[in-house]
Amino acid sequence: MSYLQEQLDVESFFQIAWTATPAVYENGLSLEENEWVRLTVLNGNSKQVTMGDDPAFRHYGLVVVQIFVRPNIGTGRARELADLVDAMFRNALIANLRFQVPQIRRGPSSPEWYQLNVSTDFHRGF
Repeated sequence: MSYLQEQLDVESFFQIAWTATPAVYENGLSLEENEWVRLTVLNGNSKQVTMGDDPAFRHYGLVVVQIFVRPNIGTGRARELADLVDAMFRNALIANLRFQVPQIRRGPSSPEWYQLNVSTDFHRGF
């Protein structure tokens, strides 16, 4: 599996499963909706995990879903959306990608947006 295929698999899964808000993908434009999300696939370290003539490798990564809602409405809706993302990725197996437990953290806010980020580590390979 290539890095490109990894991203295509995650984005395809998300496009099918996510119906709660409009979604933007990495390097896409922000939206003027009342709420929306951005999905980004980040690649991390890789390591060789077996020896021999045809060694196996493990590639690590992180999926980040940034949740944007209007400010001054409380955190309830953002956390509701975060729970949906958590349920999608928690211990999921998507193609050859094994996801772990999502982490939810507050992102940088602006006068236009309140932001929560849901990040989920994954790996592919042996």
